[in-house]
Amino acid sequence: MNFEELNRPLFDVFGQRNPQLIKPQGYKATPFPLALFPAAAFQAVAADLRLILAAQSRMLAHLLTLHSREHILELFNVPVQVRDLVDWSLLEKGGRLIGRADVLLSEDGQYQLCELNIGPAIEGPQLHEFCARFLETRGVQLSGFEHGQSPYVDLARLIQRLCKEQRRSRVVLLDLEAYDHWAGASAYQPLLRHVRQACADLEVVLIKEHQYQAQWLSAEEGARTLVYRLFLEEEIVDGGDLVRRICGSGALLLNTFENYVSSCKSWFSLFHEPALRAVLDAEQRAAIDRRIPMTMRVSAQNLEGLLQRRQELVFKPCNSTGGKGVILGEEATDELIRACIGPSHGEWIAQATIRQRSYALPQAFWNQPVEQFVVFGLYYINQQMSGLYLRCNGRSRAVNVLSGGMPGWALPITDQEHQRLLAQLKTQEPEPCPLAQ
Repeated sequence: MNFEELNRPLFDVFGQRNPQLIKPQGYKATPFPLALFPAAAFQAVAADLRLILAAQSRMLAHLLTLHSREHILELFNVPVQVRDLVDWSLLEKGGRLIGRADVLLSEDGQYQLCELNIGPAIEGPQLHEFCARFLETRGVQLSGFEHGQSPYVDLARLIQRLCKEQRRSRVVLLDLEAYDHWAGASAYQPLLRHVRQACADLEVVLIKEHQYQAQWLSAEEGARTLVYRLFLEEEIVDGGDLVRRICGSGALLLNTFENYVSSCKSWFSLFHEPALRAVLDAEQRAAIDRRIPMTMRVSAQNLEGLLQRRQELVFKPCNSTGGKGVILGEEATDELIRACIGPSHGEWIAQATIRQRSYALPQAFWNQPVEQFVVFGLYYINQQMSGLYLRCNGRSRAVNVLSGGMPGWALPITDQEHQRLLAQLKTQEPEPCPLAQ
């Protein structure tokens, strides 16, 4: 079954029973309670994503034989203030890759990737927690499904393995005081719980940057500490001083700032470069052709030609996050696009528009379906693919929380699991939803 066929009977069941879903305390956006995603499609996209990430690693290794590290940092627009915090060994050898691939469903039923968001600040799995609690009030255990596991489980296992290998006995989940989480002050409590479960014999703390203890910066304490950063370079307020002192103490920072190389949107143009494709195998090239839309890096020479075709293009800053700066050519003017790009031509891409389908999705109380566009975020953590962060928006094809998109979780589900889920929901008397507690 496809996305629509899976979800229509689910929405019918909930609509008939009218669960009183309300926004959880502290959330700045009302989460979408639950959506279903065909397991076969999830597995196919995940398999191609593994091939594409392997292709990226192979291409980068080739680029490093052709160019200096300084040139690579410039090529991928790595912010100057964190260039000394790039771990080149991880770029050269791979490993510890943590991120989310954004997936769009086109009008012709094809799943395509529009972004690779690589980095540690992953709030999306909080929606897995929300979905799990919502289903529990309906007598259903999310953990009972093949793909019902939270990405935080994979992340916690990675942290546990690294601590064991390197004999680290303290885990610090490091957040920033200045960061305003869309999910509220308790944003990373689910992550803290999963890491404590996986690392039961270790000290595990979730703190803000001003709470990082001075004694942990000694060589002795640094050698026993793993730090997981929960923020981006653009959110750092001290120029990176604390991060440098943490690294200087001998602590393992998971991860450093090489993600600015691997998540740069210019990769979407490089994936189609003939000279770089020559180093790939046939499977990798086929995966790219199936999933990666045609993309060009903007330059002073090609901008005017791209503007002539802007109706079929999306313009994106190479290192933006959360949908910041994304311009749909069909919704903009030439003047606006020129003004946004300015003199920074090499820091933008123009990507072929993926014509998305819209779906009639219910609102918070399930009784007013509205046509909305959907984007799925497929999480990958150290080669493990786990779950889909969902965002939907009825006002724009540029679907993100910044543009008013409703966040949620999509469960990859088989036809057999789908039948079982509907049967369970139809026979259970819903309890009052406790999600605002």
